[in-house]
Amino acid sequence: MFRITIHNEAPATRVVLEGYLTGPYVEELQRCWQTLPCSLQPHSVVVDLTEVAFMDSDGKLLLAQMHSQGAQLVGSGVMTTALIEEITLTAPPVSPTPATDTVDIKEGGF
Repeated sequence: MFRITIHNEAPATRVVLEGYLTGPYVEELQRCWQTLPCSLQPHSVVVDLTEVAFMDSDGKLLLAQMHSQGAQLVGSGVMTTALIEEITLTAPPVSPTPATDTVDIKEGGF
């Protein structure tokens, strides 16, 4: 299960992600990212990862790509914060590739 909610608010558009960022949901997020109005992308877009429970390597790569194009990644919790730090420190332009590993980002696992 995965949900993408877009809030068009000044001064930034907030993209709130919830659930499991895996498989077809990575593709759906990529489509949403690509269809944001040019006036918003890449500036003034905040991607909220607070409610993301799990992501595979494709999800992580897409977030790195979004960050490299200017999206600000935000979230809370130790694992989410560490993941955001890792992505923002190493975010060269990339494109998602087939999943080979996964990243569980909820505190304490499931």
